[in-house]
Amino acid sequence: MYTEVHYPLRKIPADKLDDYLANGWFRMGQTIFTCWFLFMERGFYSAIWIRQDLTNFKFKKRLRKIMNRNGRLFTYKIGPAVIDHAKEVLYQKHRVRFNTGSAYRSLRQSLLSGASYSIYDTRQIEVYDDNKLVAASFFDVGENSVASINGIFDPSYGQYSLGFYTMLLEMQFSLDQGKKYYYPGYIVPGNTRFDYKSRIGDVDYFNLYTKQWYPLANLDLNNIPSSLLRGKLEALKFFLTKKGITSEIFYFPPYESAGIDPLLEDLLRHPMYLKVVSDKFRHFDLFAIYDLVKQQYQLGIYYNLDDFSDWIAQKEAGKHGAFSYNIYMLGEVISEKFSPKDTSADVFEFIHGN
Repeated sequence: MYTEVHYPLRKIPADKLDDYLANGWFRMGQTIFTCWFLFMERGFYSAIWIRQDLTNFKFKKRLRKIMNRNGRLFTYKIGPAVIDHAKEVLYQKHRVRFNTGSAYRSLRQSLLSGASYSIYDTRQIEVYDDNKLVAASFFDVGENSVASINGIFDPSYGQYSLGFYTMLLEMQFSLDQGKKYYYPGYIVPGNTRFDYKSRIGDVDYFNLYTKQWYPLANLDLNNIPSSLLRGKLEALKFFLTKKGITSEIFYFPPYESAGIDPLLEDLLRHPMYLKVVSDKFRHFDLFAIYDLVKQQYQLGIYYNLDDFSDWIAQKEAGKHGAFSYNIYMLGEVISEKFSPKDTSADVFEFIHGN
């Protein structure tokens, strides 16, 4: 629902890659995926996909300054992607900058996911200080678009913004090739790590509800999925409290497993849920979720398939609230309602009618 992954078996045609990108999909190794949410660095965020329309595009003055300065200091080459020892070493130097444990162990794993060939038309940019490789980036080429996939650089050259510089070189390549769109991936409101991607120009963002692109300047942060989802469950919690019913809101990272594997369709498939607390529930849990696609609440009976209580005790404190890592199966849907007030009434009836 909120996370989808496709596993193409053959090379993706250029026009098909354009279609994927235009609909908020992006490459991950040798798969292609889309998602609404991200759990990272003990926080819960929305993924906001962005792109730069290259029609009549011109680099802003500050971007030209970076390109001109680095153009005097370094040389670069563009060609088909090649994974070699020099780039693997550079990848390891770059990788230590991230302490989240989520980075791929090698460049080959990052781009090929263990495969012996690529289903993408991937190109590379190599940046040299004399004969020393100091930065590299990889990008996929479609018929009318280019997607930036990975950029790595030597941290000792951090003052030169080489990661950003290779993005600008990718954009220049796109312009030279007559491409219409440049896709740098997603930004993450509330986490500044990805903000640099939006500084390439007047970018647009993909609205997950309307499936259309709009100027990023018009993005309403109160309307992004993570904010909406939290607000809907907080509203339900408010009405439950008024009725004297205790409840807790949990973030649920394992929802992605159920979203990716169609055989697990009965598992809890939502990144947040509200748990109703009652001593009447001994063999099951009563959860409420909010479906952003259907725009309605669902109240259901869930069963705990795996108990990771000891592990959770070490993980529970997150930036935005409590996290749950147990695996739950939906047993029965009790009700589906559009308003939090009506849903709270169903909870009250379920507790006191059983």
